[in-house]
Amino acid sequence: MQLYSGPLSLFSRKVEIALHEKALPFKRVMVPFSQATGYAPKHPAVLAANPKGQVPVLVDGDLTLFDSTLIFELSGRRLSGAAALPGRRAGPRPLPRRRAHRR
Repeated sequence: MQLYSGPLSLFSRKVEIALHEKALPFKRVMVPFSQATGYAPKHPAVLAANPKGQVPVLVDGDLTLFDSTLIFELSGRRLSGAAALPGRRAGPRPLPRRRAHRR
């Protein structure tokens, strides 16, 4: 599993924390960044996975995800038996309960 990450990306940090908490092995590929040019030129593997050219990008076999929330949920559901968030069990999420009630 490879995680393309950037040094200033909080979204990448969120994914890295989740993967570390789940003790899932991954190789971090740091995308170059500079104050003058930002993330330009865009990393070719990131551009191939995400049309916006943004990190994080997780590549796990033939599965590629580029949204940090989806990657975070994947780490909690698919990659291990324990949930990524406390108080949640692994597996499919139950339907949300109605919060608003009519009077």
